[in-house]
Amino acid sequence: MNQLRNGAAWLADQLDRFASVEVLYKRESLQIPMVATKGRSTFEQLDSSNMMVLIDSQDFIVTASRLSFNGQSITPRPGDQIIESSGSGTTTFEVNAFGTNQCFKACDPFGIKLRIFTKKIAVFV
Repeated sequence: MNQLRNGAAWLADQLDRFASVEVLYKRESLQIPMVATKGRSTFEQLDSSNMMVLIDSQDFIVTASRLSFNGQSITPRPGDQIIESSGSGTTTFEVNAFGTNQCFKACDPFGIKLRIFTKKIAVFV
């Protein structure tokens, strides 16, 4: 199992190095600069008319150990924000639990990487 964990850690590092963007993870007044790989998920949810609707999520895949404030590890929770800056401005995403799902899930059996589900809430140019 140790070789599998080492392999998963190596792959997580490669993802950070070659397929990530810089973001700011924010909870209330606390902020963590980190890198994240962008992804997408689609969720099915019943609306108020009992019709099935598809909801697209902008996902951010992060290294779990980097989610810490003042040395204490945290897990994502609804209402947290991920802020992405680019040459054209800043986009803010809110961590969100769609339907009956949690707002994040582990990407590997060891919890090295987490996939955080978000929705876009603001764009500043």
